[in-house]
Amino acid sequence: MQQQPGGFKLNTRTIILILVALGILFLLFRNQGQSTQVTPTATPQPPAQVDNSSASSVQLGQLVTALSVDRDGCPGEVSTRFAPDDNIYVVARETDVTQGTAVFARLYHEGQSVEDTDEIVADSDMRVCINFVFENSQGFDTGNYEAEFFVNGNPAGSVAFTVR
Repeated sequence: MQQQPGGFKLNTRTIILILVALGILFLLFRNQGQSTQVTPTATPQPPAQVDNSSASSVQLGQLVTALSVDRDGCPGEVSTRFAPDDNIYVVARETDVTQGTAVFARLYHEGQSVEDTDEIVADSDMRVCINFVFENSQGFDTGNYEAEFFVNGNPAGSVAFTVR
């Protein structure tokens, strides 16, 4: 135990009390300005409402199938007959879409769903040809096909073609 000038004793107990007090002050000042997290109680919430209004407001342009598309994504050589090794483009010509509109196409062969394309989402309002390509490295089976467009998850039109 050391005797400090002025009669103040600096012993282990005093040092521990000072460190504890400093630790408490540190924690108080560190947490000041931070929001506290409130844990909600288990109150049932209504299901989220999905806005499908843009699905009904988007009118797809003429739906066609083609052997190619131009640099703007519009159909090149339009066809309804394809060879098994052709790439098949399905196109909605000159379609007005609003920002956030999501579109994908589903391919059917003889009435059975075969493949869905990746969904694309409009990053702005635009008038555009919407196109998707179906490719099959092993060749398409011959028969009747249909490509159906979906806008914001809702069926929006289809186009039929054959592979021979």
